[in-house]
Amino acid sequence: MKEEKITIVIPVYNTSKYLSKCLDSVINQSYSNIEIVLVNDGSKDNSGDICDLYSSKDKRIKVIHKENGGVSSARNSGIDNARGKYVTFIDSDDLVHPDYIKTLVNNLDDSLSVCHIEYFKNDVSFTNNEKEEIIELNKDEFIELCRMSLLNTPCCKLFNLDILKKNKVYFDNKLSLGEDLLFNLEYLNYINKITVTSKKLYYYRKDDNNTLSSSYNPKMLEIQSLLFNSYTKYFDKSSMNKKQRCIFDSYRLSIIRITLENEFKNSKVSFWNRYINARKLLNNDIMYNMVKKVRYPKRKVFNFLIRNKLVLVYKTINKIVSII
Repeated sequence: MKEEKITIVIPVYNTSKYLSKCLDSVINQSYSNIEIVLVNDGSKDNSGDICDLYSSKDKRIKVIHKENGGVSSARNSGIDNARGKYVTFIDSDDLVHPDYIKTLVNNLDDSLSVCHIEYFKNDVSFTNNEKEEIIELNKDEFIELCRMSLLNTPCCKLFNLDILKKNKVYFDNKLSLGEDLLFNLEYLNYINKITVTSKKLYYYRKDDNNTLSSSYNPKMLEIQSLLFNSYTKYFDKSSMNKKQRCIFDSYRLSIIRITLENEFKNSKVSFWNRYINARKLLNNDIMYNMVKKVRYPKRKVFNFLIRNKLVLVYKTINKIVSII
């Protein structure tokens, strides 16, 4: 198979601390036919200068400087400017194994090639000693991406650029949460097969101070109900077995729990008012309709507590489970 050109899209925003290491891991790929599209999304630090410096040294690198519009806007700009046959997305504070592109291409069936993720906080040491296992998923088995925790991110994947552009599959610029899941679900509509390698070739920097996940979001119910309905609409038409149905409902339950937990992150009100707001949330028709759809036998206790609005008991047990 000839080396098709692969486009690597990297949205960049105020990551000068990590950007050079990310770019070093990208330019040192064992697969040679790549183009690298750096989208500087209005960075206020010297990230843009670092992008320009690397571009001046490597002709494969193209830099786009734009006003800040968010990561979705940056990735969409990368898609529009991509000239490869396939495209992958890498976050500018993450790293990739030297064989990241090569392995994804070798496993590609022209639709979607996926690798596993390694989480890290500081530095990493690239290894390639693990035995590789290849899993091929047909359309009724796409739910397995949830079990592998690989459905929520566009990273660690190689997409067919023609499919993206022909069907106008883009990231939703209006969302700052959940847009990655919606992007992946939309793409899955146009393919019939996924190839997954067991190798961990994408290195995701784990940040304990992620403000999006730790702060209160007043639009959380609106966002999560959109994700819940989109996820349900896509996978409900699949022919799932009992085990896959459990995976399906487990994910839907996690969406409900994230929505409920959000109420306890509102530092502007007292804990008692957070509890009252959580109770009100469970009385909301949108939330109620989500809750009544989920039947997950392995989480009977949580199901019972949420359905019966026993918020304080739920919160206490949830805290204990997180500590154990």
